[in-house]
Amino acid sequence: MDDTSRTQTTPTSTGTSTGATTGRGGPDRDPVLLSGTEHLLAALPHVLGYHPHRSIVLVATAAVSPRTPGRRHSVLTARLDLPPEEEAGVVLDAFAGPLAGVGAEHPGGLLLHVFVHDAPPQVAEAVAATVRTLAAGGGHVLHDLLLVREGRYLPLVADGLAQQPDAGDGTAWRPVPVPADVPGVADLVLRGRAVLPGRGDVVAAVRRQDLAAAADTQAALEDREAGDADAGTEDHLPALGRLSRWVVDGQEEPDAQARAAIVLALADRTLRDAVLARWLPALFSVEEVLTAGPARELRRRVRPWPAPDAAAALDRLLGIAAAVPRPVAAPLLTVAGVVAWGQGEGTIANEAVDLALEVDPGYRMALLVQAALERGVPPWRRSAHVA
Repeated sequence: MDDTSRTQTTPTSTGTSTGATTGRGGPDRDPVLLSGTEHLLAALPHVLGYHPHRSIVLVATAAVSPRTPGRRHSVLTARLDLPPEEEAGVVLDAFAGPLAGVGAEHPGGLLLHVFVHDAPPQVAEAVAATVRTLAAGGGHVLHDLLLVREGRYLPLVADGLAQQPDAGDGTAWRPVPVPADVPGVADLVLRGRAVLPGRGDVVAAVRRQDLAAAADTQAALEDREAGDADAGTEDHLPALGRLSRWVVDGQEEPDAQARAAIVLALADRTLRDAVLARWLPALFSVEEVLTAGPARELRRRVRPWPAPDAAAALDRLLGIAAAVPRPVAAPLLTVAGVVAWGQGEGTIANEAVDLALEVDPGYRMALLVQAALERGVPPWRRSAHVA
């Protein structure tokens, strides 16, 4: 689904103001330090995974602690395609719900940092007015409102204060900092935060399909299904171990027979949830899903998600989804979406669960994750449990 019809939201732990922090994927990751809105602007492509074009990007931050009011972390990043001037009110519809959700978790109040990319003057004015209405209506503080165009930005609001309008000679426009000069960006690069040219490139990576490999997997499935009709939980664990060796460790890429076994294993929703518990333990524990014996065996076979190489692991997982027939790909795509959600990869998460729901519109896990993404619910919050 395109972002024109649904907001891309990502629950994050990302900072913006002086002394603030950014952490990808949840509170257990080491924070990345960013100093000021300029640094956040330079870091946004690495946070999103692509360069935003004709977009509105909103970052909401909350105080890390009442004792350190100047140190903030972001609790939501959301992006929306730039609307036409006459439809600027869509910004309220898109952002109000997610902001209300994260705002309830942070009664101390949110600061909003809004970046309007590539907007014509009339559209920029309409969007700016709507953003001000959004902040006032939700009880938030509009800390920054920046227009961004061709490597420069114009602050309409900075540090909560309205700025002088541009005199028309361009002198009020300032250069966006070079990413290489922003220490926090270097940290994101070291964590594998590559930047693609645009959102379409991310979508293409999620939706790719290897038709020849999928046909081989289909043939293998037809060979296996009769024999696997009575397979129990423990019979499927070797297939999940094979999945783990490839996705987590990059070893022993599954062939068609192994892919067929993985498809059949993940069709068991209890096993699917157990894999998710192993790879995203903030959701729930393996022992909440499986009895003691199978839980121990799954923990032995399925290794934890690899934090240092998370991007490559997620790409390998999506590659497996691309190599199976679409009609049976919903579990793999949903697992990829949940893992991406946990890593703060909002674009990948949204696209993966959207594709899963195109395959199987009633697939409950994908529906629940889609709802969580739309509301900006972080996966590490216990109320975000999905089963």
